[in-house]
Amino acid sequence: MIGGVQWARAGLLTGPRAPPALARIELGRPTLPPLTYTVFCLRYEAECRSRRSFRGGPIRLTETRWADLQEINRTVNQAIEPARNEFGLAGEEWTINPDRGDCNDYAVSKRHELLRRGWPARVLLLSYGGIWVMTV
Repeated sequence: MIGGVQWARAGLLTGPRAPPALARIELGRPTLPPLTYTVFCLRYEAECRSRRSFRGGPIRLTETRWADLQEINRTVNQAIEPARNEFGLAGEEWTINPDRGDCNDYAVSKRHELLRRGWPARVLLLSYGGIWVMTV
């Protein structure tokens, strides 16, 4: 402890004791989704239906699609009051269109609205980058 502040060291997964094979995700190798995503899919089954087809490649960013992106971004950002998750993983919950929420809630709400407007799921992939912090 330095000057009353306890410093933290970031580690991958569970910290320095994580087995080397679990320390990173490699492209092309299977990995499990975050538990909060699994719970989200149980709650919002329609959002997680299997959409195995990645045929069609990228979509064209037309003026209409650009307007959709701007409108949905603005609307969702104004509708959700930012709220920090003070409970870490135990308090993590992905909710579509809540009154208050964190970054995950914004992301799934925006994706939901774009899907409603007919955007293909293959171009609306979400990525989750979690960092586990341990105090030492």
